[in-house]
Order: sequence, then structure tokens, then C-alpha cells
Amino acid sequence: MKKQCGFSLIEALISIVVLTVGLLGAVKMQANMSAATQLSRQRGDALSMASNQLEILRDSGVCTTSNSGPITPTQGSASYNMAVTCDGTHKIPTVTVNWNDAKGVSNRVQLTTSL
Repeated sequence: MKKQCGFSLIEALISIVVLTVGLLGAVKMQANMSAATQLSRQRGDALSMASNQLEILRDSGVCTTSNSGPITPTQGSASYNMAVTCDGTHKIPTVTVNWNDAKGVSNRVQLTTSL
């Protein structure tokens, strides 16, 4: 019987294919994580804007309907549009912030409170 030393060409090719598939999976996962991080940051910005607007309305004690936009944060990558609607009888403002993410998908954050 002959003793085999080293790898055959087929074994080397199979290991290269397995390694390539693994690396492509890691790259795809990194791209998905990057997109999810960006969307999370955008949601945080929108939530902060809506919350700040509600605080302004609470401080004034007056609910006024308004639309503003586009709003672009200093470090943001999206442009936001904010709308304030009021239920005049109960003094219940609703602040809605809309934006489109990098893929063009429309997103919205909506906060409601009472004054």
C-alpha cells in the first residue's frame, strides 16, 4: 500500500469553495448589520424629534397643528418630515415623523400624549 502525503487537488478545490461560501456569508451578514444599524439610528433620530416636539407643546400648553420638513439632522443620512395634529376638544397632540430609508422604504414614528 502506498502512503499518501499532502492534499489532493480535489481536496484543495473543495476547501477553497467552502472557504469562499463562508466568506461571502460573512460579507452579506455585515452588509445586513450595517443597514439595520443605519435604520436604527434613523428611528432614534425620528423618535427624538417627535419627543422634543411633544415637550415643546407640553411647555406651551397650547396644541397647534403644523407641518415642517424636510428636516436633516447634522449627522443624519435621511430627510425627515414632521406633522403635528391636534384633537382640539381634548388637547391631545399627535406628532408624526416620516422619512425614507436608504432602500427607499417609507418609515414613520408617531407619538401621542395629552396636555
